[in-house]
Amino acid sequence: MTENVRKEISRWTIYLAANQLLALGIILNTRTGLGVAAFSSVFYAMAKIAGLTLGTCSMMLYVVLIAIQIFLLKKVTLQIVCEIPFSLLFSLLTDFYDAIVPQLTLTMPEAYLLLAVALLCSTLGVYFSVNCEIVVTPTDAIVRTISDVFPIKFALAKNGFDLSMILISVALCLALGRPFYGVGPGTLISVLAMGRIIALWAHLFQPKMDVFRRNAAPQAA
Repeated sequence: MTENVRKEISRWTIYLAANQLLALGIILNTRTGLGVAAFSSVFYAMAKIAGLTLGTCSMMLYVVLIAIQIFLLKKVTLQIVCEIPFSLLFSLLTDFYDAIVPQLTLTMPEAYLLLAVALLCSTLGVYFSVNCEIVVTPTDAIVRTISDVFPIKFALAKNGFDLSMILISVALCLALGRPFYGVGPGTLISVLAMGRIIALWAHLFQPKMDVFRRNAAPQAA
């Protein structure tokens, strides 16, 4: 087995594991009762309002985000095309974890402990999937596109995107006269903490992950 083959096997193994962690982290976040992560707040609210699965609503949002990428870039790239089947598979994976992770009744300390576990899973998933440079979720891809097009720092684009997701979720619930589904202290914590935690993973793992990277990627700040 050549070095390149071993490298690609390692890349895909890490990538597949990372997406498992990300999907699991999304679902664990919904079980805390503290509010979901900012990037998943819109499709969580949609699921609650429409009575659809998280995976179905996430796929609907992903389609919109892919369309926005095409509009901003004014072209269709191979990366964007690959996001379409990936979005479908990731939505199914989200529904899989939603089905097997039970609903929980937690004390406040237990809820914050679960939130910490959810953030660790989500940030590890985001960090490793992005650095494998294969295909990322449209929620990550749109931030990278915004950062490249305008151009602004990746961290600023990420913060702006997360804030917009929360505002859209709140506006949707207000317009339909529903409770603020998924928005709570955990949402604010995720906005403040995710970038810092990803920066920690970069500090710990970046030298080993650089072997997989084809181009320089934005650093979390």
